[in-house]
Amino acid sequence: MKVIPWTSMRFGLVSILLLTTSLNAQDNTPSFDDLKNGIKSDYFNVSMLLQSNFRYSFEDDDFQGGRTFQVPNARLDIKGNVEGGYFYRAFFNVAREPNLLDAYVGYKYDNRLIITAGRQKPSQTIDFIPPPDDYDFLDRARITRRLVAFRETGVSAKGTLGNFFYYVGLFNGSGTNNNPLNKFYGIGRLQYSIKNVIPGEIVLGVSGSQGEGWVNRVAPSGFDYLVYDREILGMDMQILTDKWFFKSEYLHSWQKYLFPESPTFPLREHELFGYHLSAGYLLSEKLQLLGRIQGWNRENDYNDIYQTTLGMKYFATPNVSFRLNLDIYKPDFGDRKMGVGAMMQFKF
Repeated sequence: MKVIPWTSMRFGLVSILLLTTSLNAQDNTPSFDDLKNGIKSDYFNVSMLLQSNFRYSFEDDDFQGGRTFQVPNARLDIKGNVEGGYFYRAFFNVAREPNLLDAYVGYKYDNRLIITAGRQKPSQTIDFIPPPDDYDFLDRARITRRLVAFRETGVSAKGTLGNFFYYVGLFNGSGTNNNPLNKFYGIGRLQYSIKNVIPGEIVLGVSGSQGEGWVNRVAPSGFDYLVYDREILGMDMQILTDKWFFKSEYLHSWQKYLFPESPTFPLREHELFGYHLSAGYLLSEKLQLLGRIQGWNRENDYNDIYQTTLGMKYFATPNVSFRLNLDIYKPDFGDRKMGVGAMMQFKF
């Protein structure tokens, strides 16, 4: 796996610093808007996201990361639109490896057809589509992280046709790596928006993916494994109003995988499935209350696992926000776990 050299990242950060310095030279007291005007335009737009977390498990264990401080995201986004309907994006996260998240070029005919080629984030499920700065909780749902929360390299097309939204993509199926199996992985989504029924919008969606490709994963037990054949089906619903939102999603997967460290049963198959239900209420312009229930399991495993999350988001300024989560983890068999998490976010 190729990692973007730190020297390249320094070059980008230094470029922004030099641009900021030039703004200071033009005005002894530049405002925040001056900086935005200097690096944000339609053809060249630079954005930044910084997130700092604190986790505290009520027991001395590794639930939700245990007891620790974290920096999950230090992201730099460079994108723009150029003549002829073409666009580009280079997206980095220097807090993790690989540093390169997205690297693609594309073409927009109009809202009915947008084509993207390169490394990208598939628009498969409602829990994975929102970027981390707009996400409701500290963590995405467990079933999302196990099945679909991965970037891919390939080509995709999406668009809006009336009340319908579609997304189709063909990828290597091996995450951000090359394609060692010479097979492909297809991803699709179709959703329909119902308007004028409630004071808001109802969105119904179905999604699916199927194909082969070596993908490195880590099981909850801590063992590394390789997924080489998988099929995922999903359905979801969203109810969106000015004050309230309700979201629900169910995902079901069939996977074939290898445990390289297991000499006895290296090849295995299983079904993994799960759901999440979430709701939110905007108490004021600055404060939002949140709740989520989720559950997951696999075929022939009679230990269903559930997790409840209570949370809040506070929008201090247009650029700074806070999140607070209380998580309660309860399997049918086993110990209950609890923990809290807090996040401070800066977005520019």
